[in-house]
Formats: sequence, C-alpha cells, structure tokens
Amino acid sequence: MRLSAYDYAIAGTLAGQRTYVVAPDRYASVVRASAANIQKLTGATLSVTLNAQGPVRDRLVALADGLVDVSRDANAYADGGDTALLARLVAGVAKGWEDLRALHRLLKPADDELAKTIDRGSSIAVTAAPARVWIVTVGPFATAGEADVAGQRIGTVEQVTRVAPFIVRAGTYADSAAADAAIASIRAKGFTGISTQEDRYTFARSGPAPDVELWREPERVFDTWGSARRVAVATNAAWLATGSDDGTIAIFTGEGTLRSLPKFNAGVAYLAFSDDNRWLFGGGQTLSSFILPQGVGIGSQLRLPS
Repeated sequence: MRLSAYDYAIAGTLAGQRTYVVAPDRYASVVRASAANIQKLTGATLSVTLNAQGPVRDRLVALADGLVDVSRDANAYADGGDTALLARLVAGVAKGWEDLRALHRLLKPADDELAKTIDRGSSIAVTAAPARVWIVTVGPFATAGEADVAGQRIGTVEQVTRVAPFIVRAGTYADSAAADAAIASIRAKGFTGISTQEDRYTFARSGPAPDVELWREPERVFDTWGSARRVAVATNAAWLATGSDDGTIAIFTGEGTLRSLPKFNAGVAYLAFSDDNRWLFGGGQTLSSFILPQGVGIGSQLRLPS
C-alpha cells in the first residue's frame, strides 16, 4: 500500500502536477525503507513455509518472490532515478496486488478487511508508457576539462559528466534522422558523435488519491510564541514563521529551533517567504522585510491604505 501511494505521488511529480506529489529524495527514502521491510517479510515467509505444502503455501511463496523483485527495483531506482526502473517497479507493485488477491481467494473463511485493503490498493493505479528516443553523445575524454572544451565547441549541449568516463551528452532526439543530422553537425566541428537508443517513459495515474496513505509522513511538533494565529512555511521547509496578536513574529528553522523574534506594535496578519527563502515579508497594518535568520528589518516599511 505504501509503495502504491508513493508511486502515485512520484508519477504526479514526473508529470509536473502540483497536488499529491512527493520530492524524489523523499520518495527514495520511503522506497528504501519499504524494500528493507520486504526483505524481512520474505525471510519470515520462507521460514514458516519451509516444511509446508499446498496451494496457500505456493501462493504465499509466489507473493514473497515477486516482492523481492519489487524491493530490488525500488533500491535501484532510489539510487539512480532511472525511469525504466520506475516503470518496472510500478508493474511489480501491480503484480503484487494480483498475487495477494490470488492468495486471498484461497483463505477460508475470507478476510473482509484484507479484501477491502486489496481493493483500495489496486485502485490506486499508475501506468508507464514507453517512447523510444535517440541520444547523441561525444567522447569519452581523458579529463573533465577536455570534455568542457568539447562541449563549448559543440555549442548547446544537455550535459557534461563530472565523473569518469567524461562524456558530452549533445542532445536527445525523437527519431534517428534528427540524431544523424546532429552527428553531422558535430562532425563538422571536429568531433565524432555516437547515437544510441533509449526508452523514455511517461507516467499517468488514476483512481482515488491516496490522501490517507500518502501523508503518513514524519511529524515535528514544537511550541511557538503565544497567541500565534498566522503561519508561513518556506518552499524548501528550511524555515517556518508564526505571527501573533501582540505583534511578535517567531522565526524557526525547519527542525524547530527558534532563531529570532522581530516585533511589531500591532498584531501580525500577513507572512510570506521570498522564493529564494532568504527573507521574510510580514506584518499587520505595517509590513516589513526581514533577513533570515537574524530577523533584521531591511528597506522601508510599507503601510497599507486601510
């Protein structure tokens, strides 16, 4: 269920959506933890079924074996972020629900709660559609400096690797003809380009949003200044600020450490962090900008007309 929920979230992230999404780093930490739990489950399953026989045992072992592949793909995707691995992981999770459903059919009496869980989890669906692209690269080069020089001479490039082998990724193209044209252009500048095929995946999601399962995230609780009724959170969650009726603004780190307490004469009605999270804008009848984390006011105060 956890993998289904977070697959739904990362699919939304990759599709550029803004709700029910998760950052790649957070997704990686979640699937690594799930992979560790799967390994424990597999070991326990093999232990208790070692001397057992029959259809229930066979289905249970099949489920455990399939989840081993899921855990392997989860760790691999967390390490590298390859969308082909994510596509395989999504397919493995879907197969896991089917294996669990096949096992449930054999249970006598049937487990109603398990049936509801299977229906819920399998309805949170993610699909991966492959598309073939052509990658043009130049190199390898002996040093990163040589690769940088080549990239500058080629012109606009997608990437220059910073670790050996040092390769210039010149571009990604929808068909072989476009890739061949790019190679010809690169050849005219004195370099040899190589075209390789690669599968890219587009992810889509459907079914009910996992609003309960997805947001079981670690919580952090700490006290703030009294009578606080306004709150702002920086876009990277590195800062949090609260505003109180007595005019106090409390500025905390994301871990809950109080860093400063700038003060207004009137209650705080508005708070917002800058896009780069370097300063805070806030106040009531009068608004000011504060440098983070010192809480020192900068510039002129702005008084609202009413």
